[in-house]
Amino acid sequence: MTGVDRWVFGARGDVAVAVAGNLRSNNGDALRTAAIAGQGLLYEPTFMVADDLRAGTLVALTLDQPTVEFGGIFAVYLPNRHPPAKVRAFIDFIASRCVPEPPWDRGENATRALHGTDRAES
Repeated sequence: MTGVDRWVFGARGDVAVAVAGNLRSNNGDALRTAAIAGQGLLYEPTFMVADDLRAGTLVALTLDQPTVEFGGIFAVYLPNRHPPAKVRAFIDFIASRCVPEPPWDRGENATRALHGTDRAES
């Protein structure tokens, strides 16, 4: 798994690369802002940086290993119970966004696809 001192690559996460730096955060927006300001590299899911890649404020690096493919997002509830309407609505919302090729990887505005708004508006 990706951590503070190493980033993991390869289809099964079997290639670890040591990383170091003077900035550490568990907040993707903070890391994104720092990278845009020239602070360094970041390893983020595409939905976090798709708009910046398209705008040219961030540049994707060519890797010699693929990024780790995660198994997916799962909604778990008892099989003999139906989830409340608001939970079902959330599951449907996530399912519509997290398809094999999500909207932000197809060139759509990531913030609008996720939140229905532009980042500047939020």
